[in-house]
Amino acid sequence: MSSDTAGTHGFQQQRGKRRSGHLPRALEQWRTLFSLAREVASSLDPQKVLTSVVEEARRFVGTDTAFISLIPPDKEELRVTAWSGLRSIEMQQLVLRVDEGIAGVVLAEGKPVIVEDFSKWLRPRGLPTRAIEAEGLVSNIAVPFAARGKTLGVLYVANRRPTAFSEEQAELLEALASMAALAVENGRMYESVRRLQY
Repeated sequence: MSSDTAGTHGFQQQRGKRRSGHLPRALEQWRTLFSLAREVASSLDPQKVLTSVVEEARRFVGTDTAFISLIPPDKEELRVTAWSGLRSIEMQQLVLRVDEGIAGVVLAEGKPVIVEDFSKWLRPRGLPTRAIEAEGLVSNIAVPFAARGKTLGVLYVANRRPTAFSEEQAELLEALASMAALAVENGRMYESVRRLQY
């Protein structure tokens, strides 16, 4: 066997070990995710669901804050609707057009956006700098909050220090957001039916 072949074989063995070591952690993360999703989906109260989502998302990823901005009916804007860990009025009451800031990119592209350092982000269009500075945020993940092909808003988790969030974390957060958005949509439908009945 040549040294090149041996080197390749050794790399494959090491990669296999990394994968096998990574698998239990990934499975545990998905178990946690589905457990959280079941808890969130058990309620038909949209506001209760939103509050649970931000608290669980913050704990799940291990961030300083988490918040959801929703698009009100018949409006082209995003309003912060639920949060955990936010300190500033500027961020708690933040309103953006749907084409502004990180949310604008998430909504336009329909996929997560990871920012390691806001001060170095190369797509600052409409970035709410004043609110970000008031809150002291540095890094975040933002994912679509969508159900049944309908985008309801954006879910964020954020830190007050530079953080190299991973694509895996973004994927898990997006999965949680999708399940929670479905629960919110179900709750809205339930409320609409109940109003028709009374």
